Amino acid sequence: MKSSSFVRWSGLCLILAGLMHLVIGPLQQISPVAPPSLDFSIRNGLIAVTHALVLVGVIGLARSGAAGDGWLGKVGLGLAIIMGALFIPAELSIQVNQPLGATLDGICAMGLGLGMILAGVAVLRAGRWQGWWRSIPLLFGLYPFLLIMPFIFLTGTPNFVAIGGWGVLSLLLGVALRGEDAVAARQQTARVAMR
Repeated sequence: MKSSSFVRWSGLCLILAGLMHLVIGPLQQISPVAPPSLDFSIRNGLIAVTHALVLVGVIGLARSGAAGDGWLGKVGLGLAIIMGALFIPAELSIQVNQPLGATLDGICAMGLGLGMILAGVAVLRAGRWQGWWRSIPLLFGLYPFLLIMPFIFLTGTPNFVAIGGWGVLSLLLGVALRGEDAVAARQQTARVAMR
């Protein structure tokens, strides 16, 4: 794997997205706001920013080479990038048409999750990442299916604490990207020194 400043930067974006999710999710559960209001527009805009930051992080994961060169990683990361990009306008559309926007949001969450499940399996199979963080992409992909969607199916409404909890895995994925990039940078430096 090659070290890259973009991969490090994308890891930082994921960490920031995770921290934002961990604040916004519980805040929405404790103190919900509804459209049309300025508070809702601000909160909804911030959530769209978190989606943009996660998109940058997924692109960084793709550029890191962690998923290997096989079709599984390419398909998974491609799907995750497409759904991550669609997540931004889907989130913003909630301000115009809340039922449609919420439906599109759910589709994007499941599509991003599915893409990251495939990419996570590819990361495990490629074996380029070592240690605890090699399973984080897979866990990131499983999260909406294990925690977010069950709440919606059981109660008919989203649980924003569960949605905000996805931020933990975003944060950990960012730490993993930065950690693996640091390992790759040390390996590159050692190879250059040996020449």
